[in-house]
Amino acid sequence: MQTINILLADDDPGHRYLLNRVITEGRPFVRMTTVQDFDEFRLATKSGHFDCAVIDFNMSSDRHADDFVAHLQSVHPNCPVIIVSGSDEQAVAVRSFRCGGADFIHKDQAVECDVLWSRIRSLIKSRKRRIAERRLRERREAQLRAMAQSDALTGLANRRAIDQLFSDDGRSILDRRAESSIIMLDIDHFKQVNDVCGHCEGDRILRSLSALMRNLAEPHDIVARWGGEEFLVIRPRTGLVESVRWAENLRTEVSKSIRCGVEKTQPVTVSLGVFTIKSSNLELSSIEKADAALYLAKRRGRNRVCTWGLCQFESKIPCSADLSPEARLDQSLEQMLPSLGPTQREHLTSHSCSVSTAAMLVGMTANLDGQALDALRFAGLCHDIGKVAIPESVLSKPGPLDSSERLLVDMHADDGAYLSAKLGFSPRVASMVRESHVRFDNADSSSIDPASSALSVADAYVAMTSERPYHKKHSSTEAFEELRRERGKQFDPRAVDACIACFSV
Repeated sequence: MQTINILLADDDPGHRYLLNRVITEGRPFVRMTTVQDFDEFRLATKSGHFDCAVIDFNMSSDRHADDFVAHLQSVHPNCPVIIVSGSDEQAVAVRSFRCGGADFIHKDQAVECDVLWSRIRSLIKSRKRRIAERRLRERREAQLRAMAQSDALTGLANRRAIDQLFSDDGRSILDRRAESSIIMLDIDHFKQVNDVCGHCEGDRILRSLSALMRNLAEPHDIVARWGGEEFLVIRPRTGLVESVRWAENLRTEVSKSIRCGVEKTQPVTVSLGVFTIKSSNLELSSIEKADAALYLAKRRGRNRVCTWGLCQFESKIPCSADLSPEARLDQSLEQMLPSLGPTQREHLTSHSCSVSTAAMLVGMTANLDGQALDALRFAGLCHDIGKVAIPESVLSKPGPLDSSERLLVDMHADDGAYLSAKLGFSPRVASMVRESHVRFDNADSSSIDPASSALSVADAYVAMTSERPYHKKHSSTEAFEELRRERGKQFDPRAVDACIACFSV
């Protein structure tokens, strides 16, 4: 049987002996602790846990049960107390209950057979029952809170849970010294799935996507169903680079592992938007920026990841039909540059101007026509515009980029092509911006625009002969040697020959 710990406080040795005996006799499972004054009582309650306490009402001339009960409740509030007294005055019994005693018994009754023990046992049972009921109530309340903050279909957090996160009580998970990222995602063409395959199939896809997101999420990530086929992921202590990598990995895994249709052959795809901000500035309205990035991904054809940086630049593009694309570019950059780092500004201004000039010279040496030269001029100015979405810390990194950083950098050519088209430049310019970062040996040589090849080589030549965080400035001779090594590999041989001929003079 489980041990029962009883604390007995009585200043009379004879009464202590009698009370101890009637409680413990025939009950080896009862462990008694006896004290004779307040100091011993305080020491006992400090070092032990008790299931019940038996306290004499008049412990001494200046100490009564009131003091003992008050102290016991301050350290062990759930321990029931039986107060015993030899007095027949009703006021003593009343005072015993008023001070916090759970029961009162006259000493003459207390020493009779099992009277005191039955009172003790009854109080302990009541206490255990109350504790069990409280725990059950707390579990039910916790379950109700969880249900109120969970999506019934997917089991993910819901909007109520996100509201709670952004309240004062929920912000403790955010390291205010670090960055946090918000990722919004939406299942592409989900209405067609419901219309063609039925809502049961739609629900299955929602559950499958939710399970995949939970598996890929880190322990500190918050994954929620925002509504319909839209989901939200909050990644505390995670910057843009890591979050774009995570979003891209999720996008790839969804198209690989989730299928729809009658025969489950059609891949499901998702579009994602990423926004990163200092955790101290994170608020509920920050979700709107991730949402804007998501809808940019939708506008660009779906099944892709976009960042808020692209939305921010797009919002700066003037709408006036009277402005030329080049004027729109200048005005957009003028508004964006104050928010960018020094390396970002250099890539988007002086470097791009140098590449534009160099590309035109290479194009003239290669005998490209006037239209190609015009396209080269504009494509040179726009070829790095996608870097508005790349953090300064990545562009200015002195060492090699890791795989996540490389992924973000590799996205900038496609992003730049999109922004070039939004600025009003021709499809050829946008295509050149996209192709200028494609290796020659990875492309169909018959379909490569010679102007794109000229832009690619000019960009490399200008970068090599400029000071960079990751390399020192090379001489023209050193740059030519590198171009020759990559001739037919990274670069079009015709463009390499034209560049060397152009800048050897």
